[in-house]
Amino acid sequence: MKLSRMVAGLVAATVISFATSAAQASTYQFTLTGDYSATWELPSTLSPGQFNALDGVFFYLFGVDGTFQGIDGPANLEFYNDSVHGGLDIAGAVIAPTLLSTTGAQLYTGTETDTVTFNLGTFVLDDFYATGKTYSLTVTDLNAAPVPEPGSMAMLLGGLGLVGAASARRRNGRVATA
Repeated sequence: MKLSRMVAGLVAATVISFATSAAQASTYQFTLTGDYSATWELPSTLSPGQFNALDGVFFYLFGVDGTFQGIDGPANLEFYNDSVHGGLDIAGAVIAPTLLSTTGAQLYTGTETDTVTFNLGTFVLDDFYATGKTYSLTVTDLNAAPVPEPGSMAMLLGGLGLVGAASARRRNGRVATA
């Protein structure tokens, strides 16, 4: 009886854990590698607003904190849609020239003046000025629960099986005494 309560409790805790994690807003980490490197974090979904967007072309974000080419601090980011060859631009936060300009995949879904949701995955970006330089942008969900490895799952299930077998033996009175 105790084992069935314990298993029911574990199942309930797991269901509650998944339900509450799905309700939380996710934070995405952006990691750019190549001839230019940068990392920054943004909410998975945001509303740039009509003053930060040109609908049907791009949206921009001012003062995004991160590490850009080895320097910690803010930068301005522009995300382009497929109609203008996707990709992104990175510029200095205080009236500075564009530091990086790329083309590639559209990195979000939604409309620029309403709500956008960033896409997860790894994207190849090319230098806008056709210099031959390429970059890799990886977008990951920092709130995602880690997926257990198959070996860990096998050990968990094996352990539960042993607990169940021991419990069954006790119930049947087959415990050996020394």
